[in-house]
Amino acid sequence: MELDKTEQRLLLIELLLDNSSLTIEDLSKRCATSTRSIYRSIEALKGAGFHITNNKTVYCIEADSPFIQRITNKVRFTSSELSIISKLLERADQNNTQIRNLKLKLRNVYGMQFIEEIQVNRQEIKNTQALFHAITNRRTVILHGYYSPHSKSMSDRVVEPYKFLLNNIEIRCYELSSKTNKNFKISRITGEVEVLDRKWENKTKHVDVYTDIFGFSSEKQHRITLRMGYLSTRILMEDFGVDESEIYKENEKYNLISLKVCSFQGITRFVLGLSNDIEVLGNAEFKAHLNEILQNLTKRGF
Repeated sequence: MELDKTEQRLLLIELLLDNSSLTIEDLSKRCATSTRSIYRSIEALKGAGFHITNNKTVYCIEADSPFIQRITNKVRFTSSELSIISKLLERADQNNTQIRNLKLKLRNVYGMQFIEEIQVNRQEIKNTQALFHAITNRRTVILHGYYSPHSKSMSDRVVEPYKFLLNNIEIRCYELSSKTNKNFKISRITGEVEVLDRKWENKTKHVDVYTDIFGFSSEKQHRITLRMGYLSTRILMEDFGVDESEIYKENEKYNLISLKVCSFQGITRFVLGLSNDIEVLGNAEFKAHLNEILQNLTKRGF
């Protein structure tokens, strides 16, 4: 479908936001136009005040572009507004699926500004705020006095933080010294998080990490399809926050769902605990994993 110039320009802005992989050729295909037109549009956006960086043929609009900042400020909640929402949600029924989903969305969008019902000290809150600021503005930070339980030592880590994990307990970062992506526990930062006046330089090396509904994280995901009865369906919705729209009603008795999981551990507990109400339709690797567990249990006996 051919897009008019305005639609192409708006689509290009959307694609360039947080872009880390789409090349000029990819952008031209998505926008249904020539690569020459894409280059002209990028130059026009620069002229309009958009901050655009590029790594060879991969272009990206920076979040600190004035237009993006103005739009963001209009749709984002302020800290005081989030504080009020947080207090209201704390008083609501924590077993309500919609309440949990709303809290999850607020965590994903605002990071630390919506803090879980956990005991945290002032230093952790301050560090979490600094990390959120660094992610928003794509800044490098120093984690002063980060404690490593493996080496039983503390050291300063220079990192590019880019994603909160596990309800803001961990932060996903690219560490400059080791040139690898790592997860750091915020509680292990014994000093302060120092936000440097240094922008990310390794965005294309940031490898995203996923967290599944069972709380496990990984850089890779496995898709698993289940046929479930009423009981397992309700538990999946009420205990793990799965929305009803993600579940397909096969017939009056059974429902189908296709889940992406980061580890077989969480879903294994779910499936084995409700084995009389669940049938695994896919994938083959997960079926083999379950069969191996059942064989080991049979050999051990009870």
